[in-house]
Amino acid sequence: MSVQIAFTTIYLFISAILLIYFASYLIQKKNHHTSGLFLLFSFSTIIYLFGYAMELNAHSSQEAIFWDKFEYIGIPFIFVLWIFFILQYMNKYNQLEKQSKYFLLIPPFATLFLRYTNRFHHLFYTDQTFVQTSISGVLVIEYGPFYYLQSVYNVILFIYITKVLISGIKESDHERKKSYKIIMLITSVSMLGYIFNLFFSKQTGLDFVALVMTVSIFLFALPFSRRKNLDSQEEGHVPQMLEMVRQVAYRKSLESALLFSLQKGVVGSESTFFKDSVQYLSQALDMDYVSLYRIEDDKACTPLAAINNGIFTDQIFQFDLHLNKSCFETNKPALFYRRNVQKVYPNNKLLKDLNAESIVHISLCNPGEKPSAVLTFISKKPKANVKMIKMTADIIGNRITAEIARMKNEKIIQESEEKYRFLVTKMNQGLAVFDCILENGLYTYIFYDVNPAFEELTYMKKNQLIGKNLYDVFPYIYQNGKEYLEESSIELYSRHLEMYIEKYDIYIDILCYYPKPDKVAVIVSDITERKKREAEIIYASNHDAVTKLYNRAYFESVKQTLNVPENLPLSVVIGDVNGLKLTNDIFGHDEGDRLLIQTAKILRSHSKEDDIVARIGGDEFAILLKNTDQDQGKLFCENIYEDLNGYDQGNPSGSINPNISLGYDTIYSENESIEAAILNAEANMYRQKLYNKKKNLNELMSNIKSIMFEKTCETPEHIERLTRLSKKLGSALQLSKEELLSLELVTIFHDIGKMKVKNDILSKVEPLTNMERTELQKYPEAGYRIALATPDLLPVADYILCIHERWDGTGYPNHLSGEDIPLISRIFSIVNSYEAMTQDRPYRKALSREKALEEIKNNKGTCFDPCITDVFLQLQHTAYVAAQ
Repeated sequence: MSVQIAFTTIYLFISAILLIYFASYLIQKKNHHTSGLFLLFSFSTIIYLFGYAMELNAHSSQEAIFWDKFEYIGIPFIFVLWIFFILQYMNKYNQLEKQSKYFLLIPPFATLFLRYTNRFHHLFYTDQTFVQTSISGVLVIEYGPFYYLQSVYNVILFIYITKVLISGIKESDHERKKSYKIIMLITSVSMLGYIFNLFFSKQTGLDFVALVMTVSIFLFALPFSRRKNLDSQEEGHVPQMLEMVRQVAYRKSLESALLFSLQKGVVGSESTFFKDSVQYLSQALDMDYVSLYRIEDDKACTPLAAINNGIFTDQIFQFDLHLNKSCFETNKPALFYRRNVQKVYPNNKLLKDLNAESIVHISLCNPGEKPSAVLTFISKKPKANVKMIKMTADIIGNRITAEIARMKNEKIIQESEEKYRFLVTKMNQGLAVFDCILENGLYTYIFYDVNPAFEELTYMKKNQLIGKNLYDVFPYIYQNGKEYLEESSIELYSRHLEMYIEKYDIYIDILCYYPKPDKVAVIVSDITERKKREAEIIYASNHDAVTKLYNRAYFESVKQTLNVPENLPLSVVIGDVNGLKLTNDIFGHDEGDRLLIQTAKILRSHSKEDDIVARIGGDEFAILLKNTDQDQGKLFCENIYEDLNGYDQGNPSGSINPNISLGYDTIYSENESIEAAILNAEANMYRQKLYNKKKNLNELMSNIKSIMFEKTCETPEHIERLTRLSKKLGSALQLSKEELLSLELVTIFHDIGKMKVKNDILSKVEPLTNMERTELQKYPEAGYRIALATPDLLPVADYILCIHERWDGTGYPNHLSGEDIPLISRIFSIVNSYEAMTQDRPYRKALSREKALEEIKNNKGTCFDPCITDVFLQLQHTAYVAAQ
């Protein structure tokens, strides 16, 4: 290494060390607002100088190129950061808009990017050559177009900052003029380096910017060292008299604050006190603006008082609790000087109107508690004595926080009183408070207060109750609740009592408790509706919904409890309603329910009041007869049979008569099983049912036939004519006895399905609509289902289904044709058609015998079986000839 290179390297390193020292000093002075930008400027410059020093000492082209790239981490940003530093130093940095700052930073970042990607585009330099001289190796660069553009950018920045500095020199005082001139000189010297690079760098291979910049740094060191010495002298040699004056001022101020606090803290309304506080603080601390805020539980701030230049104002400084979070977490003042006021509060009108130079926020709190208030001090002076403000505010703040706590507690008490007053006056329950008086071992309860709901509940006004004895006003309470109240008074714990008041026909619930030893509070609730609902639920859970008798669940739960001596002998009766399923199938469940209800009424009418009558299944009933022996049980069943036999006299027309089979058994001892008695009674019932099966079925069929005739408006004469014609035709066709019997059943019950058709369709005189005709044509299927459910009609169910099928397959419901239609149905179809044509109908007159036979002949092979039609016509001709 040559002496020249060594000297230059040391020269560059000393410059870098000086920059590090300057930056460290500014960081140590925490209140200096330029330290941040100067630190960035120093960092960029040090990278540049260090990289250039290493480039000078490179021994190969690769090494030189590497350190040249390293330099460009700092080079592009040096000049723009220097400009920002100068603007900050002159308090003009915040005047630059954010977009302008970003715009100024675009070229440096573009330079960095293009330098590192130059091998792809060669915009920054076109060639690099490492030339070995007698002194050292030099990297010679052929600059590209963007290098010159960046130089133009730096020149524009130089012109701009020169203009700003000249303006600052003209407007500033003597001391600032000196500073601005030195800064302009430093900037100009650095700019000379750029000019030398443009003209001499290619020939010499030297970077004049780096060499000249060290001169600028030494120029910067001269005023900087002088400033540091002055600062140290000021810090180390404060005159003793000045310190004594300061201490006296502190003491006087604090004594004044303490005296104000003792005089003002308790007397007067809080609004007056808060105004007096901000007025005192404004005068004592010489502040232009003072405001006081209360911190709410939700962290919001509520203004309490504010003073602006000695006048109370509603112009409130918009305090942001979150912006000054540290002030409340550390309980330390939050201080903003002029250089930060506009930055933190850029759009605050009050600060602009005041030309604020400093702001201090101080939180107020009791020891160990969260802040409850905050004081804001604003001054036009650039410096604020924070220590004096803090001590004075703390003394006054003790009384302020006490007043705020008192206000808060009063508000809580007021809200609590209002809440409970609202609850008491608006509650649906009656509330009465009594004086509890104990004399000679007897308790007396005197009305002390009642709420509106209690007046409404008792139909008595408050003035009629206050001072009266509870037992005198409500004697029934003495009869039913005296023991309850006195036990509660002795034991002093809350108790419930439910009571029925016959006078008002209501149920009430009474809750008694003791707010004080000599006071009794009673909450009275009207529970009548609840009791009714409970009774309905209990009734529904124990009773059958249809018959209103007890249900199986109740019967099962009570049957074991009845086998006790006072109920013996105990008879058990089991009953099963005959034909209930058939009734449901033919007439519907409404008719079945009516049958059950009628049966239940008969059973209930023959039972004693305390007997248990229950429906234990779909068609099963059970009766437990207390104090009833076997003979009486037998008589009970006979009376029911007798009642059922005469029941049809009062039964509505068109309805099934109730019919039931009964069985009974009796137990005489507690040792006998009631379950066994039930099984015996059930067995007896089934024997009775089997014995009377034919009789019951005949009665039911007779009943069904009567109802059917009534429903379809058919007459016995009509059925008789149909039966006579059917038998003749069947005999002529040589049917067997079983087939003739089936033909007779079909003739009688062919219209049984019409019981499922609406009356207005059956009796309609006008032509049926398509919908009505479709509904009517469903009756053969209904008749088929009824026949399947009826033992006597089961064999002819298929015949009933096919009575309207046609020989050609155009009939209904299954469109059968030819011999697929049962023979019985084909025979009945001809007989029924002839009978229908020769009888009057609601919608037409009867046809003559000749016309009816002609119609049947015309439909031979379409509607009717041709063979059966010929036989029928021959029978009619023979009968006619015989009649003649």
